[in-house]
Amino acid sequence: DSTKADMQTSSGAGRKEEMRPLTARQSRFVSAYVAGVSAAEAARQAGYGPGYSAKAAKYLLHHPSIAAAIQEMHMDLTKKTLFDVERAVE
Repeated sequence: DSTKADMQTSSGAGRKEEMRPLTARQSRFVSAYVAGVSAAEAARQAGYGPGYSAKAAKYLLHHPSIAAAIQEMHMDLTKKTLFDVERAVE
């Protein structure tokens, strides 16, 4: 089941989850979340069920690979915005 694959964590107390490539659904979550919708709505848009999306959103926001992807996308958007502002001022 793809939901289980998206939500699996590493076993063992105190072990950090390894950085893995994002699944397609996780990538859709990141894109929707960075676009400005709530985490629960981003989870729904990514394909998580309406009754499960709030729980999925909480997990996804704390997943190391997803958190890193969100941060990277925010930084890329900030750089692009600054570049566009600089070009507009010229």
